[in-house]
Amino acid sequence: MQRVAVIAFLAVVSCQRSAKIPDTCAEADPIRWVEHANVQQDFRQRVERDHDMRFLSIFGLSFSSEFPGLQDTPEVQRLLQQYGSRRIEGTTDQISCNEQNLLLEQVFHYAMRYNSMLLGYLECHK
Repeated sequence: MQRVAVIAFLAVVSCQRSAKIPDTCAEADPIRWVEHANVQQDFRQRVERDHDMRFLSIFGLSFSSEFPGLQDTPEVQRLLQQYGSRRIEGTTDQISCNEQNLLLEQVFHYAMRYNSMLLGYLECHK
């Protein structure tokens, strides 16, 4: 019984050690740009100046997480088919550090605002 208790204790300690992730990591580098991003300015440059009507996507396991701000409707599917999408590099579901997790959350909100703005723009310019 004592041996089982020691093994259980070691398992708990190792789980706690492996559960702690570092504060920062190299995997956060590709998405650090979001800290200084201006979604309205980026939208104006991409859509109004460059006429790039692609929706933003991030690495996701479902439609709502892959295309922030968009509902999975036939109309949105048609728009995605017509205009396409561009994936934000550096997005992932494998979190390596706290900073990356926070930055991914900011990227999600950035893409949500951008896609909502693009949806409104396309609605007004039919």
